[in-house]
Amino acid sequence: MCRDKTEFGLIPLDLEIWMGLIFVRFRSGPQPTVAELMQPVEAIRMPGRCWSVRNYIRLAPEPKRLPEHLKKAWIYYGIFPNMVISAMPESVQFCQEFPLSTGETLLRGAIYRYADESREQAAARNLSFRIDRETMSEDVQLSVWSNESMMSEAFSSFYLSDLEYGVRTHHDHLRAMLPVLELSEAPDDREMWNVNEAMRSRG
Repeated sequence: MCRDKTEFGLIPLDLEIWMGLIFVRFRSGPQPTVAELMQPVEAIRMPGRCWSVRNYIRLAPEPKRLPEHLKKAWIYYGIFPNMVISAMPESVQFCQEFPLSTGETLLRGAIYRYADESREQAAARNLSFRIDRETMSEDVQLSVWSNESMMSEAFSSFYLSDLEYGVRTHHDHLRAMLPVLELSEAPDDREMWNVNEAMRSRG
């Protein structure tokens, strides 16, 4: 008896391509598209946090492609829950984190440059990468120390600076998506999803 092959096909997934990056969503939902989320970046109108790094400013060429207010700007844009896209005059990079266990996380990313990159642009890109690498090494070490402190029986909590807007916003999103984390005792594993959904529906 011949059956329709589509009955036994792969499960379809939501897929979207934005600026050459491929995004896959395993469960459809009410979330906006990536293009909608990233419209401020695509239109180059998003206000960003700018750093005046003396050597970088001295070395970086004048990027004629960009409007005046973005010629020295480094812009970081977070996509909840685990992705950051950073745009600089000479390059764009992304970074993603995938939790593997309670004590291990996979970090991956890539850096993109102009196809017709000049020597000056390459030098500025390499310098900005070195600055980012130093900053990331500080963040990694802080994560190690934080996780070590959380293993102590004396640990109760710790405070982050109000300047850590990205971290705070991430946790605000987590609290909204997972209100079950606010309970003093964890529900049974089999009931975790139902309890969380009930708490979310109550708002």
